[in-house]
Amino acid sequence: MSGRFKLNIGTKLLGAFIVIFIMIIAMGGAVYYFMEMQQQAQINALETMEDFIFFVEREVDHLNWVNGLANMFVTGEEFTGQLDHRKCALGEWYYAVVETEAFQLLPADFRRTFVQLEEPHRYLHNTAIEILDVIEADAENGISRAIEIYETETRQHMAEVRRVITELNSLLEIQTSDNLALADQQASRTIQVLIYVTIAVIVFGVVIAIFLTKAITNPIKNVVDSLREMAESGGDLTRRIEVKSKDEVGDLAYWFNAFVGKLQGIIKNVRTSTDIVNNGSMEIASGNQDLSQRTEEQASALEEVASTIEEINSSMEASSSNAVEADNLSKRTLETVRNGEQVVNNLQESMTEITKGSREISEIISTVNDIAFQTNLLALNAAVEAARAGEQGRGFAVVAAEVRNLAGRAAESAKEIERLIKSSIERVDRGNEQMEDTQKVLHAIVDNTRKTTDVVGEISASLKEQTVAASDIRRAIDELNQVTQQNASLVEEIASSSENMSSESMELARLVSVFKVDNDSQPVMAQQRSQQVKTATKKLPAVGTPKQKKDQYQENDFDFDEKDFEKF
Repeated sequence: MSGRFKLNIGTKLLGAFIVIFIMIIAMGGAVYYFMEMQQQAQINALETMEDFIFFVEREVDHLNWVNGLANMFVTGEEFTGQLDHRKCALGEWYYAVVETEAFQLLPADFRRTFVQLEEPHRYLHNTAIEILDVIEADAENGISRAIEIYETETRQHMAEVRRVITELNSLLEIQTSDNLALADQQASRTIQVLIYVTIAVIVFGVVIAIFLTKAITNPIKNVVDSLREMAESGGDLTRRIEVKSKDEVGDLAYWFNAFVGKLQGIIKNVRTSTDIVNNGSMEIASGNQDLSQRTEEQASALEEVASTIEEINSSMEASSSNAVEADNLSKRTLETVRNGEQVVNNLQESMTEITKGSREISEIISTVNDIAFQTNLLALNAAVEAARAGEQGRGFAVVAAEVRNLAGRAAESAKEIERLIKSSIERVDRGNEQMEDTQKVLHAIVDNTRKTTDVVGEISASLKEQTVAASDIRRAIDELNQVTQQNASLVEEIASSSENMSSESMELARLVSVFKVDNDSQPVMAQQRSQQVKTATKKLPAVGTPKQKKDQYQENDFDFDEKDFEKF
C-alpha cells in the first residue's frame, strides 16, 4: 500500500474546497477591482465638480472685486481689493496648480485654456493699480481718466477672465460627464463580472459535488455489496472485496481483505489445533492415571519420612536440653573457678603484706639488738667506772651488772626473734612462689573452663538451630504431604477437565467447520475430520513448543506485509 500513489477522501475534499475558495477569491478580487475603478471615477467626477464650483466662486470674487473698483467712482468708497494678482484667491490657486507635476498630467486642451487665464488676470489687477495711481496723482481731473481706464481696459480684461473661466467650466463639465459615464460603465461591468463568476462558481461546485459523490459513494457501495455477499454466503472466507479506488475506501477494502486472509489462516489452524487438542486431552487422561498412582506412592513415602523426622526431632530436643544444662553447669564452674582465683589473688596480696611487715619487724629487731649492744657497752663502762669508784660505786656496779645481764638477754631474744622472722620470711617467700604456681594453674583452669563453656554454648546453639531446622523440615514435610494430597485431588480435577476440554474442542471444531477456507473444498463437520487429524497427529513429534506448532500449521492465502496487518 505504501508504494502506490493514492488520493484520499480528505485530499479530494480539500482540493475541491481550495479550488472553490480560489474562485471565490478571484471573484472577490475582480469585484473589488471594478468597484475601485468605479469609486475612482466617482471621485474624479466629484473633484471636477469641486473645481467647477471653485471657478464659479473665483469668478464671483472678481466680479465683486470689479464692483468695488466701480463703487470707488460712484460712491467714493475706498478700494480695499487685492492689487497683487499672485496674492488673490484665484492667483494663489492658479500658480499653486501650474507649478505642480500633476498639472502636466491634465488634458492638453485643459492646460492650454488654463494658461490663458494668467495674462488677462494679471492685466485686470494692473488696471486697478493704474486707476489708483491716476487718482492719487490728480484727485480732481484723474477721475475721468480712471473711469476711462475702467471702461476700456478693466471691463475688457474682466470679460476675458470670465471667458477663460467659462471655457474651463465647459471643459470641466465635459470631464465630469465622462467620469460619471465611466463610473456607470464600471458599475455595469462589475455586475456582469459578478454574475459570470457566480455562475462559474455554482457550475464548478455542482461538477465537483457530482464528482466527489461518485468518487466516494461508488467505492463504498462496492464495499457494502461485497460485504453483503460475504455475509449471505454463510462464512465464505475465500471471497475478496474488489475496489480499485486509491483513497480511504480502497485502504478499507485492502486491509479488510488482509484481515479476511489472516482470519482464513487462523481458522485453518484452529481446525487442526482443535483435533490435536482433542487427541492431547485423551493422552493427558491416560497420563493422569499414571501420575495419580505415583502421587499416592509419593504420599506414602512422605509419611514415612515425616515419622523419621519426628523421631530425630525428639532426640535432638533432648540433646539440646542436655547441652543447655551442661552449658549452665560450665558457666557456674567458670564462676566458681574465677572466685577461687580471686581468693588466691587476695591471699597472695595478704602474704605480700605479711612479708613486708616481717621485714619491717626484722629491721626493728636489728635496731633493738644494736640498742642492747650499746646498752651492754654502756653497762661495761659503768662497771669500770664503779670499780674505779671503790666502795662508793659498788651499788652502781651491781646495777650496771644487772643492766648488762638484761642487755645480754635482750640481745639474745632479739637474735632469736630475728632468726624466727627470717625463717617466717623464707616460708612466706616459698608460699608466694607456690601461690604464683597456684595462680598460673588457676589461670589455666579458667581458660580451659572458658573454652569448655564456649564449646558447650556453641554445641547448645547448634543443637537449637538443628532442632529448629528439624522442626522446619518436619513442617515442610507436612506441607509437602498436603501438597501431594492436593496434587492427587488436582490430578482428578485435571482428568475431569481433560474430558471437558475434549468436549469443548469437539464443539469448537463444529463451530469453525461452517467457514469455507479453500476454493476447492466445502465445510466439513468436526466428527468427519477428527479421524484424519488423529492419523496426522501420530506422525507428529511427541513434544513440541508452541512456536513449532504455529510454524507447522500456519497458513496465509493473502499476500500482505505482517507489519501492515499489526498496524491495522
